[in-house]
Amino acid sequence: MTSLHFRKKQLILPVRARAWGVLILLVLLQAGCGPTVYFVKPPDWQGLRARDSTIAHFRPAIRGKTFCLDPGHGPGVENRQGPAGDVYEPEVNFRVALMLKRYLERAGANVVLTRTAKTNPPLEKRKAIARQARADFFISIHHNAAGNLFTNYTSTWYHGRPGTRGYHPANHDLARYIQRDLSYVMGNPGSLASFDGTMSDYLLYPEKGFAVLRDMSIPAVLVECAFFTSAYEEKRLSLEDFNAIEAWGIFRGIGRYLADGTPIIIPASGLEFATTLPSVELVVSDPRGIEEESVRVFVDGRERSIAYSSRSGRIIVSPGEEWKPGIHRLEVIARNTRGNYALPFTRYVRIGRLPRSLDVSIQPQLIPTDQRAFAIVRVVSADSVPLPDGAVLNVSVNGRDTTVTCENGKVLFPLPSHSSGKARATVHYGERATRVSITCAATDRYVAGVLVASNGARLRDALVTVAERTFPVLPDGRFAVDETGSTSRPLVFSSPGFFSARRTGFLPGKYDDTISLEPVARGLLQGKTFLIVKSDAPSQASDLLTGNLLSLLRASGARLIVVESADEIDEKRVGMPLDSDKGIIISLQSATRSRDAKVRCVAGPGSRKLQDQVVSAAAHGLPFKVRKARAHLRRLKYRKFPRIEVSIPSPADHLYENNAIEYAANRLSWTIYSGILSFHGYRNRGSKNIVADIVEKISRRPASYTRVWLNGVLPGVTDRDGKVFFPAIPVSEDWIALEHPESFEVATVQTELLR
Repeated sequence: MTSLHFRKKQLILPVRARAWGVLILLVLLQAGCGPTVYFVKPPDWQGLRARDSTIAHFRPAIRGKTFCLDPGHGPGVENRQGPAGDVYEPEVNFRVALMLKRYLERAGANVVLTRTAKTNPPLEKRKAIARQARADFFISIHHNAAGNLFTNYTSTWYHGRPGTRGYHPANHDLARYIQRDLSYVMGNPGSLASFDGTMSDYLLYPEKGFAVLRDMSIPAVLVECAFFTSAYEEKRLSLEDFNAIEAWGIFRGIGRYLADGTPIIIPASGLEFATTLPSVELVVSDPRGIEEESVRVFVDGRERSIAYSSRSGRIIVSPGEEWKPGIHRLEVIARNTRGNYALPFTRYVRIGRLPRSLDVSIQPQLIPTDQRAFAIVRVVSADSVPLPDGAVLNVSVNGRDTTVTCENGKVLFPLPSHSSGKARATVHYGERATRVSITCAATDRYVAGVLVASNGARLRDALVTVAERTFPVLPDGRFAVDETGSTSRPLVFSSPGFFSARRTGFLPGKYDDTISLEPVARGLLQGKTFLIVKSDAPSQASDLLTGNLLSLLRASGARLIVVESADEIDEKRVGMPLDSDKGIIISLQSATRSRDAKVRCVAGPGSRKLQDQVVSAAAHGLPFKVRKARAHLRRLKYRKFPRIEVSIPSPADHLYENNAIEYAANRLSWTIYSGILSFHGYRNRGSKNIVADIVEKISRRPASYTRVWLNGVLPGVTDRDGKVFFPAIPVSEDWIALEHPESFEVATVQTELLR
């Protein structure tokens, strides 16, 4: 017969089969005199010799590995005591972790603990300890709780689920090995919710999982050894021998897992490429062999095609396929013939010339809890190298992973409101992760809507401005601000190529306000290419002329290329074939010994027509005449581009006053601009001339030679009498923005409809 040993109602079966022990126990219990605590000592744990033999068996697989053990919770945590008060979970967690540490160290491992018996660090600190120790594995040790005295089972948890960013099959493998041995030595079943007792943390926290397992780059599991709320299990957990057996089960699972091995993956090529057709190569190996169908490669979470050689283990990623510029997350999984996957393998592939760091901002900072509300995250380069258009970034939005694309040197994406009271976004850039968050709560200042173009065109680089604050607009036109707009602080909506719109009195709580922007010059110049050649003998007048003309063309949505010399114009700079005729070249010079503005051109019908249009469009109020020059310009590489040269006279010989230089330059820039519009077929019919009187606020005297902007985009300068003239403007709603609104104001605005 198997001998039974009773100590403090403890029953120990040291050697014989468990089935016999259970049978005898049932008989004794039926007799009414049986013990209340029962467990079996595993044969390979009984006695120092058996223990040492098992540890020696696993030593080759464990030696040199670094483990981070995380005893769950800590002192001061409430509601973690067993029903009889014999067990306090943080204490038993720490005892098991300490015993596991000794087993691992005897097997040659390096072990760090995330806390002492008297500390309770936050979860992020525990993960940081693992990273600082460069741990290979992370094991969080817990004991579970239920709302009754009977529930009891063993479970081991891994992060995520297949198909999500956080999931990796190596975590599941480690959980499976630990669960099998721990459940066996404790004599506990696994959860009925799982076939093998392992559980995804998404079951408890969908799309988030356990914070302590989230964003770990090494195999990480959380072990719920048993339920301390079980009246029966509490008695066993109070015994140090039983705690040692718990630690032994975890140790044995780790040992078996490592003894069965994991494939090794290493890069066989560089990971930085100037070309968008890189050759990304890796090698996977395992002495036990690799299951060929298990080899898979993911780029930014999407599986890519590969060329794989089972003989050499070489992997070529997406051979012949083009990659977008940016930093791409490369993940590889492979399984050996024992069924174990490689440890998490993540590298970052850089394609193109990229900035080293990013600047991430978010506005507004407070949004309603309404599910329709959102803020806008803006990502730009933090150094002199811009983000290339088309570059891909990996981001997480309220726990959901996605990718976003750079456009016009920046990335914009919405961050929806969240019921938790905090909305969070993470921007991944290689190994760096930048996190931003906003508050979601009641507010009466939030306004959202859609910005559209009246002609159906797509708005680019749109903004909403309130006083000195600027809010970005999403590529699809949606905007969100924390200002409702008032007379003194209106909301100004703008986009290159369109007249700005000014609005006040938005109603909070509305999300469908639509603001329509009208195109400047009816959109005639949007996307047109202009090469502007600066003066080779610059003066104040020529610099002002260049600045004003650039402002007018930029406001019209034109593509601008500015060079210091005509010799800088080449195919690489312009980005168009040399035989193209889809551009205009305009040189701006200072006139010497001339009382007129001169317009020269290249010999050719297109250039002569442009010259004629500019001369005939001489702007109202010019202090000098605009005349054709007889001498022709030399041709440049782009021979089919119409080309003119405009020279502005200086204020010498009392032609005009020195303080009127800016006015003269502005009027000549309008002459060139009006000529360009006529050259492209612009018709004045249906547009209007606008004349505004600007005065000083206090004295009411005319504001001479003051800068203003029509609808915030088209520059103008008042004359000596404080008047500013804007010709042939096709906008239904006009308003004047002042450079110095604190000193000046608009007295009158008159319009004349052109028929």
